Amino acid sequence: MKRVELEPEAVRRLKNSGWEPGRNVQHLVDAWVEQLKSMPDGPQFSEPPEAVIEMLREFGGLHVRVAGPGRTMMRYPFTLDPRKGLLSPAAYAQLSQQAGSATYPLGVLYGEESAIAGDAQGRVLLITSIGPMIEGIDIHDALNHMILGVRPENL
Repeated sequence: MKRVELEPEAVRRLKNSGWEPGRNVQHLVDAWVEQLKSMPDGPQFSEPPEAVIEMLREFGGLHVRVAGPGRTMMRYPFTLDPRKGLLSPAAYAQLSQQAGSATYPLGVLYGEESAIAGDAQGRVLLITSIGPMIEGIDIHDALNHMILGVRPENL
């Protein structure tokens, strides 16, 4: 599958949030994975799928500030940090079953208060109050949608 390209507005917003092409925060990803595997009083997660590690390696730790009307829905700020918007491992197990693919936390979409998850196929999913949604077929597609305010699809 061909990777979706980031739209110019998404690139601008991401750069304003600290991203640059080729960014690599593997040291943060390693620390987050260890934290989530060994949380003493909270939920514990297993290893993330490789596709999720790749997403976090380039975009992890970013807080993107967007607000107001978008193309098809309101835009809300989001943070790509698997420790944010954390739900129980059972919620991700249920999402994995619904998606037909292993999932792992990616972050949180504020305003909607939705958990952002990635899956082994490279898709970005949302766990929302109305059910699971597909935010994008890959991380670039999802970032375009969240930054530009494009309504996600039902899973």
